[in-house]
Amino acid sequence: MTTPQWHEEARTWQPYSKHVAFTHTTTGNTAETVFTVAGNAEYFQKISLICETNDLYIEFDGDAVQGSSLKVPAGEGYSDTNIYIGTKLSVIVAADGSNGTVRGIAWGR
Repeated sequence: MTTPQWHEEARTWQPYSKHVAFTHTTTGNTAETVFTVAGNAEYFQKISLICETNDLYIEFDGDAVQGSSLKVPAGEGYSDTNIYIGTKLSVIVAADGSNGTVRGIAWGR
């Protein structure tokens, strides 16, 4: 009996040699660094994340700012396959006094 091939190689192959998985819960009302590129890769080009609790503002390569960074509502996610992250990923809570959690993975070289 032949074992079935559940996934084709092309579907499971990742062209990125580096990755970083992350989980971060905010602790205040200021921008916080979720991860830095230094020590993990030269840069990241693909990211997938979800905000598990409370709305968060996300910023790539800078400090997140309430009202002007990318807002990701609680229970929602964000994914991009054509992005350049060269320094860090930063988050800040959307509403003061309510901590939030972001979880995800980034791939790069």
